[in-house]
Amino acid sequence: MRDFFLADGPVFRHGFYTTGMAYDRRERDPFPPVNVYHWGGLVLVQALLPGLQPSDVDVRLENGHLYIEGVVPRLEGRYYREERYSGPFCRRVELGVDVVPRPRVGFQDGILQVIFRRRKKA
Repeated sequence: MRDFFLADGPVFRHGFYTTGMAYDRRERDPFPPVNVYHWGGLVLVQALLPGLQPSDVDVRLENGHLYIEGVVPRLEGRYYREERYSGPFCRRVELGVDVVPRPRVGFQDGILQVIFRRRKKA
């Protein structure tokens, strides 16, 4: 985060919001936010993707990690306040268990749901 200074030292931190500050926050807060549930023989991953359609999102499994990629469009114009994420994103989620690589994928009300079956131990 950036400090703002007067002649005698820092006066306040982020007293107003700028686009640069939004990008600072993006580096700290992964996007999209996810929940990962394990129960029985299933693993459910839910990701919050408001405003996107299923065709806007790419989901793939590699080496035990689920990758969720896409782009949140940014409207043209001068922003008075910008707090929602916009731009490209790639979220890597560790599943924590071995899964069958063919998930069921659903998308409703801005929530992506990816359901895997756990692989049975041999």
